[in-house]
Amino acid sequence: MELEHLEFIERVNAKRFKDTVSRRRFMAGILAASGGAAGIAAIATGPAALADSTSTIINTAITAEALAVTYLGAALANAYANATGTDATVKAILTAARAEEQDHYTYLQAAGAKPLTLTFTVPSSANPADKNAVLQTVAAAEGLFVNAYLAATAQFASGGNYKLATVAASIMGVEAEHRALARAALVLGGNTSYAPPNNVAFEQAPLPSVSAVGQQLQQLGFIGGTGTSATYPGPGSIDSTGVSGTVPPSITPEVGMPSTGVNPQPDGVNLPSALAGLALGGGSAALVSALLRRRGHPAQ
Repeated sequence: MELEHLEFIERVNAKRFKDTVSRRRFMAGILAASGGAAGIAAIATGPAALADSTSTIINTAITAEALAVTYLGAALANAYANATGTDATVKAILTAARAEEQDHYTYLQAAGAKPLTLTFTVPSSANPADKNAVLQTVAAAEGLFVNAYLAATAQFASGGNYKLATVAASIMGVEAEHRALARAALVLGGNTSYAPPNNVAFEQAPLPSVSAVGQQLQQLGFIGGTGTSATYPGPGSIDSTGVSGTVPPSITPEVGMPSTGVNPQPDGVNLPSALAGLALGGGSAALVSALLRRRGHPAQ
């Protein structure tokens, strides 16, 4: 596994796939729910493969979180074991990141997620004893995690599961912080190719689904590869000093919005008909009345 593979993942998070052949190649296999390295299987590709089941999403997500906890533990025990100066600040960032990934793991486990494997392989390009390799690996992996949780947010929201969509979006924000901080550490260490660290206006999702992200982790050699074996949670204790917000926020949809995500028809008023009437030059009173009732105000 060469360093160029990790650099490619960093670049690919800034652009879309240009053809369906590329998309299908990345979709050629996913982490299946049977568990362990044997749970990595190939499936049919194409549009139908873009829709992951909830179990596939959360099982793949918790596996990625376990990988993050394990790898960060190895990095803290090796490259950053005796860090001083600026490296000590980076060590503190990675320590907090590991605790946050563990909080994600704990939440997903409580929600019923089952890791597909807890044993990982670390490719030579991600050597946990090399500070530069660690930071580049973290930046690339966190870009993949952002992609995964953005895809999960979209899928949960489209299915009307607002709670899981909120959780996925909340985790995505933290993974984006980790990515930017790793890139900042690289710049401070003299690697100006990562400048500016905060280099996207919108988080990117070039891979079309959570399962595709799982497949990419496999292709990079972190799951079922030939590198050094590492088992969750990795070396050393997890230090959560200074980390707060350890549970996702509770955000409820607009009052009256059912869990299916379908807009209700307020008080028997056919809102689409009222909108159509307004567009044709009439029906404005019915529309205003409907909207007021949706907001909890009495109609005049």
